[in-house]
Amino acid sequence: MLYSRAMKNVVISEEDLYNSLSKESEILSKYSYLGEGAKYWDALSKKWSMLNINTSDENTLIKKNLDNAIASVIQRGVKGINIIDIGCGNGLTAKDILQEILEQNVQVTYTAVDISKEMASLAKNNIDKKIKAISTEVYIMDFEKDDLTKLREGLKPYYINLVMILGNTLGNYKDPSKILNNVMQLASKSDLILIGLANYQPDIKDSLLISYSLKEELKLVCSTAKRIGIRLSDPSVSWNEKNQEVEIKAKTKQTLRIHHNNKDTIIESGSEILLLRSRRFTDELIKKVISNSLLSNRHYKTYKGLSNSLVLIGN
Repeated sequence: MLYSRAMKNVVISEEDLYNSLSKESEILSKYSYLGEGAKYWDALSKKWSMLNINTSDENTLIKKNLDNAIASVIQRGVKGINIIDIGCGNGLTAKDILQEILEQNVQVTYTAVDISKEMASLAKNNIDKKIKAISTEVYIMDFEKDDLTKLREGLKPYYINLVMILGNTLGNYKDPSKILNNVMQLASKSDLILIGLANYQPDIKDSLLISYSLKEELKLVCSTAKRIGIRLSDPSVSWNEKNQEVEIKAKTKQTLRIHHNNKDTIIESGSEILLLRSRRFTDELIKKVISNSLLSNRHYKTYKGLSNSLVLIGN
């Protein structure tokens, strides 16, 4: 394919997006959920659910093991649970968890946290429509770098906090331990943290790549480039064995002058851009991620399914 040599000026307001693009040739996937990207994610999530892929095992693990976590909370004599859903998506997984907790006659609040106001709005609408017994608080925050202590203002002080990072959200970041460290601003030693991760399964790489080639996924990962005015070739989906992750990449169709504040960088036409990383976790990598974070002195238990693992971190 021939690419135009005409230079395109692209202005980027987000500093970390500029840095990742200019230094790492990567468009941070967290920005894919802004604007119409939320619509693409909602469609993709429903397609995954229909095809019974990617998150079905996580949902089964939650339903199977959540009762024990709730029982341990009840034994402490706490008055209720604050659910803080980090990277809430469309809220459908949280809906099942909230219903499970309410069935145990435990009071609960729900806080949806997402970088995308459109995504958080989807979560709120889904929760409010399905569960009338609670109200939903929404915070638009970048949980990779924003001060999460602000969330405490909306939490009931005599409830225990259950902080959830589900859907292999950590797998989308180059440094998952950094995300956990930021979350630890919010969680005290008595709080629970629930993490959903995708397992490393070398025997199913081909089917995994097919699931990431769905048109809804490709529209999603290309949405940031479209929003900021970068024209890309058709994306390709591949497996990176060294990093144990699915990667989606595309090439620029024109030379770009990327501008942020007083900084500029040139990206040549035909340059390959990373649009998504989705890491798979071995038991060893789970231990490494936790040991490299501020959670290293906390007790945790891993519930392992075929395609997903659930990590429950207590005190």
